[in-house]
Amino acid sequence: MLAPMPNKQPLQPTQPCVVCREPIAVGAKKCIHCSSFQNRAINSLTTWSSILAAPLALVPLAGIAAALWALTPVGSKGEIEMQLVSCKRDAVQAAFINSGRSPAMVTASSLELLRDGKPVKFETRADPPSIKVINPNEVAYTVTYRPYRDNTPTVFIPANSEVKGCIYRVTASWKDFEGTKKSIVGECGCSD
Repeated sequence: MLAPMPNKQPLQPTQPCVVCREPIAVGAKKCIHCSSFQNRAINSLTTWSSILAAPLALVPLAGIAAALWALTPVGSKGEIEMQLVSCKRDAVQAAFINSGRSPAMVTASSLELLRDGKPVKFETRADPPSIKVINPNEVAYTVTYRPYRDNTPTVFIPANSEVKGCIYRVTASWKDFEGTKKSIVGECGCSD
């Protein structure tokens, strides 16, 4: 016996896909190989919408990158500020903060008393030492300057002295780790 012959279906006419050029049935709306629509207008629309959507998809990434750049201290500077918070006969207190974006260091500070416009010599000691690295957003670092004479604590202005004008002046130097160096000066009037 003879084997039955398979039913041969007539070949359907084909045409090349407008995108991948693989053969597809004539009149097909979508390619079975690359899933492209065969209508050139729809194909162009989907292609251009993809091209236009790509940059728009990057917008959130640019926002994230800007936020991360704002948080990173790389390439940024420190900025030490000083405020005299207490000026008394026996002590002057200064508060230091870093309002910059990277650590900075107070490298030196000194207190000077000007009585009636003339400097008065005192040995002053800072407690704790004023030399310190201060990080951004750190609590203020407070330094108290006290007068000494012959290694003995004393007062800047004796209670019975008559002084017309008196100013405490604190001068501090600081630098950040990128090489910026600055001096800052704070003044306050002497208390009665």
